[in-house]
Amino acid sequence: MADARTCIGHIRVRLEVTARRDGRRCDTDDVGYNPYRKFTAKPADYVLVAICILLAAGLVAWAFLG
Repeated sequence: MADARTCIGHIRVRLEVTARRDGRRCDTDDVGYNPYRKFTAKPADYVLVAICILLAAGLVAWAFLG
């Protein structure tokens, strides 16, 4: 356990400590994810939501009228 290893059945798993904002490595560093970035919706986001709402409304109408 001193080297952050544990045994689950017959499988040995290595646990790694991820970094925080204090300079240690983080598990999201490699993918470029920034949880503090402000979200800005793109036009495609609004189109996708509109399509989903229309599809849901169509399915509800089909269930009641169909």
